[in-house]
Amino acid sequence: MKTQTFREFRENFLNFFRELFLYHYSSLKFRAKVFAIVISANKEWGECEMNILQKAAVKIYDNQEERVEALISAVKDYINELEEYEYLGERYWIADIKKDIAKHKRFIKKIDIQTLKEFGKCVKDKETRMYQQRVIEFLENLKKEFGEKNDV
Repeated sequence: MKTQTFREFRENFLNFFRELFLYHYSSLKFRAKVFAIVISANKEWGECEMNILQKAAVKIYDNQEERVEALISAVKDYINELEEYEYLGERYWIADIKKDIAKHKRFIKKIDIQTLKEFGKCVKDKETRMYQQRVIEFLENLKKEFGEKNDV
């Protein structure tokens, strides 16, 4: 049996209560995955990305401080997971996002391409910027693919 570190215990504890007390937590979790995969495309992410995320969260949740903080925290958790379980690769996370969309069609509306493109301002390296753009293009294609199916 694996023992938990204090950090893991704390994260699990907080996630448990977020899921219980936040309305539409699955939607928030989905948004967090999308933000995390775009932000983590830049291995040297930092304050710039967190500032953009903060502004996006305030805009999404109309200054509902509790939800804004929950989204930011969930994004950081997912980024940590992405970094910790790097061996799974981005394909795993993208497949998870695609699975979420297939299960909850309304989630496709939660992908804001313009906001995701804002994170490109933080990337200094040309190759990293191209990679991040490919991730965003993939999400944009998902929007088109699932959006067209839902509009019919």
